[in-house]
Amino acid sequence: MVKRIQKPLTLDQMTTIRGIPSSEAYGADHSPSFDQNETNRLYKAAVETLAEEGDRLDSLELLTLLAAIEHMTTLQEPPQRIGIAAVELAQAQLLRSAFPGEALTSAAAENFMGAVTADLHLFLDQTAKPPTDEKGQVLSRRRMQTLLVRHTFYAHHAAQIFRRVARNLERVELPSLGLTLGQASMISMAFAVAVQAALNSSNLKAVIPEWLAGNIERFDPAWTKPYEIDPTILSPAIPDVGVATLAKLLDRLSMAEGELRDADPAHLHLDNPIWRRPFVKHQGRWFCFSPGTLLSSQFDIMAELASDISERPGELVGKARGTALEDMLVEALKQMLPHAEVLRSVKWDDAVGKEFETDAIALIDGLVLIFEAKGDALSMTGRRGSNKWLRDFDDIAVEAAVQSWRLEQALRDQKREAIELRADGRTVRLRLDDVRHVVRFGVSLERVTMASFGLEGHLRARIERAGGMPMPILTIGDLWQVRDLLGSEGHCLHFLLRRNELERDFEFIADELDLIAHYLRTGFVRLWNDVEDRSPVALYGLSDFLRFYQKGSSHYDATVKLPKRTTAWWDKLIREREERRVPGWTDMVYDLLNIPLLSQKRFEEDVRKLRRKVRRLPGQYPREGLLMQAPHQLRPSAFACIAMGRMSSADRIALARGHFTELLESHPDERLFVFVLDTASANPTPALPYYRGIAWDQHVENVGTEGEGVASGLFFEVDASEATP
Repeated sequence: MVKRIQKPLTLDQMTTIRGIPSSEAYGADHSPSFDQNETNRLYKAAVETLAEEGDRLDSLELLTLLAAIEHMTTLQEPPQRIGIAAVELAQAQLLRSAFPGEALTSAAAENFMGAVTADLHLFLDQTAKPPTDEKGQVLSRRRMQTLLVRHTFYAHHAAQIFRRVARNLERVELPSLGLTLGQASMISMAFAVAVQAALNSSNLKAVIPEWLAGNIERFDPAWTKPYEIDPTILSPAIPDVGVATLAKLLDRLSMAEGELRDADPAHLHLDNPIWRRPFVKHQGRWFCFSPGTLLSSQFDIMAELASDISERPGELVGKARGTALEDMLVEALKQMLPHAEVLRSVKWDDAVGKEFETDAIALIDGLVLIFEAKGDALSMTGRRGSNKWLRDFDDIAVEAAVQSWRLEQALRDQKREAIELRADGRTVRLRLDDVRHVVRFGVSLERVTMASFGLEGHLRARIERAGGMPMPILTIGDLWQVRDLLGSEGHCLHFLLRRNELERDFEFIADELDLIAHYLRTGFVRLWNDVEDRSPVALYGLSDFLRFYQKGSSHYDATVKLPKRTTAWWDKLIREREERRVPGWTDMVYDLLNIPLLSQKRFEEDVRKLRRKVRRLPGQYPREGLLMQAPHQLRPSAFACIAMGRMSSADRIALARGHFTELLESHPDERLFVFVLDTASANPTPALPYYRGIAWDQHVENVGTEGEGVASGLFFEVDASEATP
């Protein structure tokens, strides 16, 4: 009998209510809760088990087991049984004592794994003081949220980022190693890649479950072999770097048994030496039990190596990070918006002549997109939630928001005729009358996991006190996701415009990848708020579904298609706007993509019915019309179609213009599309000769509706197919 493999749940299968996942359990915290006495007892027992069993059992076997389970469960549905954080904590704990110990049994292994998990989940509750104010609550939540989080970008994106940063460090010599800092960084990554390749070809996924089940009697020492790094084997694959040099680098980034003997176990969660020196050395052999740490902690490893030659290694690495981020940002913007004029390191003057600089600006169809890139070096210690980093992160966010807000205000200054943007040795004179809309974004190199819930209230208040307004903060990896998954220029621009608008309406319990997943499913259709208070929206974890679309990763599944959000006709309308690029084309694409799939289908079906009806009408000038409204959104729109039978071209044009004029008067606050269908023609698709946009800064509170409200999934459309022009 063949066992059927159950297909995983995909993004396209998520049921939504108003564009939000309807399952109350999705993204919720399922950690069990206990009373304080029981929590104290469990934590104490976990700490004692880690210390006692770590001294008693064979450390190499324990690390091999934990690392194997982490590798096996990586491709399973979250949460994983053992994550990278557990392997890192166990490795640091085990480096506090000598490695030789008793042979590992499955019962002892289960006991140790349970202790590691309990320690990770209960640590902060036991060691942190209860928060007494909003800032304390934010810090507590950030710490708890990220204690188990390691990866802040996908592996293929990490490789691109590290290569670009390493390229900027190729001239920084490390005399003690005979390498440049850039070389050392990339070679350390190569060690992790080699281990990952060995794991993929090993039989651990088969034998470890059998051993845990008791079907294999002894833990085989050979199971540790895939985690070993052998310089003699790797040297031929690394040009111009000898075995001795590789051994020096491994020694520099390794720790030996007993080296953390004096380390306080309570400090290992927030300041683990493994983040800086991830390898293990034992009896002249080197091991990498957590290849993922080389991704999540690569910049800490760079800083550790740079400390050999600099008293301020963070600044040295930070400069290379900043340059790489600006390079990648400009490249991504040119790929996402190929018809935009993208300017880098733009200097401009305010009304009194004071000069300022903006990292990147994209100009397209009267829209100005402002980007502030912040590649500041962030230590892993800080990312785990230290008080200093809480202040530092807030300072970075405030500075970026104020810088971009200053330029937005200058662009909206009605007293000025134009502003000169100086970049790349040339000057672009931007007439302010030509600026129709301005949006702002912060861009970082990596996600600050402890702040991925978004901007909290106290940080928003700080930005406003400093004279600015909040803005979305994306990573370069987020922009790459938008570029790769959305594709066309209009779709990318729609995401950026809508993402900027969401800041006014909602407080998201989510990171940007969750929002990208949400956009792929819903297009942010009708995701808006018509009340003053910002509403909370919980989407945390929705980005799990993005893993199927990551080409080159183990998760990639070509059979999992992106959710369909547009019909073939809608795609054609958008493509024509993108190709012709008449003034205002970006507004039209924005409006078209604000209509959900079900409403697109309904409108097309009504057009087909209208054509059949008019073709049967008697008389000299047969004609009929229909109207669909999308009133319940931030920028309401209306779609009308007039169908006309046999008549002269002049009469047809006159009737269409008259109908358009009437609609302009009856729908003054809606973005208006008017299609014209010649039913005498063999072509059943109507033309789109008329469009009336609405200024971006015009906000509409109530829009009158005509006809019957028809439920269409994500919002209500209005069907007035019986109305005549």
